[in-house]
Amino acid sequence: SQALPSSRIRRLRFHVRPEPPTPPPPSPPTPEEEDWQAAEQAVPNDLPETLWARLVRLAAWARARERAILAAGGRRCPRCGIAHLGEGELCSLCALVEGEPEG
Repeated sequence: SQALPSSRIRRLRFHVRPEPPTPPPPSPPTPEEEDWQAAEQAVPNDLPETLWARLVRLAAWARARERAILAAGGRRCPRCGIAHLGEGELCSLCALVEGEPEG
């Protein structure tokens, strides 16, 4: 009534509803054979053996996690390509950076 004295609205009522619970992120599955093979091909062979083995392990688990996210209804960010479960097309990090060109 103070902002719009000529308005016919005299009283407003609000009902606060809780937000629906966010589903927990899917537990990462164990990498499958194809994850290990792709990881071995992606990591250069000319690295020290221990570093190579760790990078292969990391890449295989990342592929398994990505597969689980996409299977749970996730999508790929058109800007960076990461699989994510967030709302919208952009992942949460790319959504923070507005106005930058994709790619």
